[in-house]
Amino acid sequence: MTKLAPTAEAEVRDVIFVDLGEGYETKKGPRKGEIWWKRQPRARYECLPCQYASPVVHGVDEVRAFITDIRTRHRAICPGHPGIAQSTAA
Repeated sequence: MTKLAPTAEAEVRDVIFVDLGEGYETKKGPRKGEIWWKRQPRARYECLPCQYASPVVHGVDEVRAFITDIRTRHRAICPGHPGIAQSTAA
């Protein structure tokens, strides 16, 4: 396994937190393959330059949709990501 050394140019600007939840898959019977959730998956997004924190999103489909495009949607309006905001506004 190759480890990459951190570079001075690396900077964390935004973060997506995802909790995969806790569920049990039914292995047999007519409900085979269904997942019974004890704790639903959830996610939230934080932008460090502008201090934006999204509301927490709950549920499998909701989390999937949220993480697919939250960074793109937020960066398009965020003053802390000027290069991205300018390029998407054109």
